Amino acid sequence: MKVETLVAGRELDRLVAEKVMGYTAACNRLGDCRHLFFPSENIAHAWRVIEKLETLHFQWTLHGNNPIRSFHDRKPCFEYWHYTNGKADRLGRAEADTVPLAVCLAALKAVK
Repeated sequence: MKVETLVAGRELDRLVAEKVMGYTAACNRLGDCRHLFFPSENIAHAWRVIEKLETLHFQWTLHGNNPIRSFHDRKPCFEYWHYTNGKADRLGRAEADTVPLAVCLAALKAVK
């Protein structure tokens, strides 16, 4: 599965919860799993993803993807990077229609 093809919603939220945050789904005895974490659609939850990667010493930036376009026509672009011995590595970069979605896609790329 390519990260770029994921859309905002439950599947992406589950992947971010498991692979980035280290969470597991809470399921009842009937196997019904309720997700209480929606980082691909909720900016407050997306901010928790950013804070988690900061604890792992990732740095980040948010900007518009195309400086030639007007400000309102730009899609958010989110990037993570990690420095090792003065060199940037483990870059995660994603452009999306919303900031929470860009945060999540970039985070999944960064932790691979």
